[in-house]
Amino acid sequence: MSIQHNSIGEWFDSAASVHSGQIALIVPQYRESGNRREEYTYGYLNGASSSLALSLREMGVDTGDIVAVISDSPLAITLSILGIIKAGAAYLPIDPANPPERRRRMITEAKCRAVISHEHISNDGDYSARFIIFESLPLDDGGSFTASVGENSILYALYTSGTTGMPKGVLARHKGMMNYVDWRIGQYELTSNDIALQPLSVSFDGFGANFYSTLLSGGALVYPDSMSRKDFDFINRVICAERVTNVSLIPSMYELMLRFASNGELRSLRRVILGGEKIPSGLIRLNKERYPEMCITNEYGLSETTITASACLDVSEDGLNNIGKPISNTFMYALDSEMNAVPDNAEGELYVSGICLAEGYISGGDEGKFIENKFDPYPFMFRTGDLVIKRGDGNYSLIGRLDNQVKIMGCRFDLSEVESAILETGIAKKAAVTFFIDNTGTGRLTAHVTPEKGAEIGSLKASLFKLLPEYMVPSEIFFLNEIPCTISGKADKNNLPADGHNYVVNEIKRIWEKVLQKEVCTNTPFFEAGGNSLLLINVYMQINLLYPNAVSIADLFSFVTIEKIADYISRNFSIAIL
Repeated sequence: MSIQHNSIGEWFDSAASVHSGQIALIVPQYRESGNRREEYTYGYLNGASSSLALSLREMGVDTGDIVAVISDSPLAITLSILGIIKAGAAYLPIDPANPPERRRRMITEAKCRAVISHEHISNDGDYSARFIIFESLPLDDGGSFTASVGENSILYALYTSGTTGMPKGVLARHKGMMNYVDWRIGQYELTSNDIALQPLSVSFDGFGANFYSTLLSGGALVYPDSMSRKDFDFINRVICAERVTNVSLIPSMYELMLRFASNGELRSLRRVILGGEKIPSGLIRLNKERYPEMCITNEYGLSETTITASACLDVSEDGLNNIGKPISNTFMYALDSEMNAVPDNAEGELYVSGICLAEGYISGGDEGKFIENKFDPYPFMFRTGDLVIKRGDGNYSLIGRLDNQVKIMGCRFDLSEVESAILETGIAKKAAVTFFIDNTGTGRLTAHVTPEKGAEIGSLKASLFKLLPEYMVPSEIFFLNEIPCTISGKADKNNLPADGHNYVVNEIKRIWEKVLQKEVCTNTPFFEAGGNSLLLINVYMQINLLYPNAVSIADLFSFVTIEKIADYISRNFSIAIL
């Protein structure tokens, strides 16, 4: 590495000293306030975060402690992260949208010394750590205080899904992030003239890509609040108004931005870095048509590899699965089941080693994931569970997974964690969760459940929202008398009922044909198929016998075909088959 610093905190001090009067953070509020924006200089961020760090030290936070951050305020998140790092501690980012019970478990398992949050969050969890209200912290100029820590110290803890059914806290080190940022700044030629957008949640590991590579290179970070980040029309206007030059985000998010963008609205972007999920077919073509000068990069990595292990620097339409070559000080191997390297153009499981590797997991369980390394000087390599092909030119192509881990909205988790949560509710005896891609390219979950007596789907779903993030709650739930099993007694997911949408299509088609007394095409409007208002009422009554309160008469006038009704029901309601 060409880095002259021992920690991220020291590196930020150096950047803040050089760029003291330059804008470091922009919080846009165009949507509500008529183009009002808050902006903060490097000097302010350094002074305020140093003051926060000194306050944490006075409260007993010491080098090596973990401090949780629960906030959706861009300024609070930025100052809290910098302040915790400067105090010599590690931060644990937690999305406020996570259920209180899930937040409590993370804080307890991580043995957090303190939690920085806001008053409206303080009473929804029985936290074992000291609770600090961000607004009560003194944020006056604290000079440029930074506790001394080494490059092997823990920078942050981040929870990712585990194969045991419980989330695991990954411990990322300063040196892994410094190596990544150093590579990024050099590879993408980032300077103090660059302006980056932060569209990602702080609890997503990709957050650090925009955050650190901007604030350590002297650039400006445009950081909208959590509600604004969901408004793609707003985000596009922010990119245009602030002349944003680069952004890292998940492909599905960029595709929506691209489709919402008016002509030329994204022309200031010179590079878009995608990661976290497969690139949809057609996205690269659409981008080239609208912005032919823009470069699209695909970065690959996991929380255990400190965001990124490899990159395909210029994605082409015929290379959507190309995850490129390893970044600096990182090694990748495609190995067979005997831990031997496979020949070029053969399939193998991907292992990663190098400076990028995390320390391990908060509660252990590293065995089987962090493997003894016999290929290069680094002592361990990480078993990713990804199936790849190493090409003759040194690039790797991602083929699929070897376990039950999936990604939705760029967040990786194991299906067993969802299954464990279903059983934890006490409403189900058995559960099998499957993942599928719908016709819009969106990943969705279906749960097949053997319920306890008297169980209701609505109660099960409500209980899951208290245990899991929204993206991990199945959009469809089937109640079955019995879940098919393999000879070994495990759920036979290949013999579960068809996906919910097709099931609902067949049920609605049966109702229509019974009412109309004829065969009906699933894409033929009801009235064109021979229906009338009286018959529509009959259809309505039968649908509501099958799916109580799922549709109204008005809905049947809006969704006029079997396919449209079924799509509406399967997207918005859970399904029981008894």
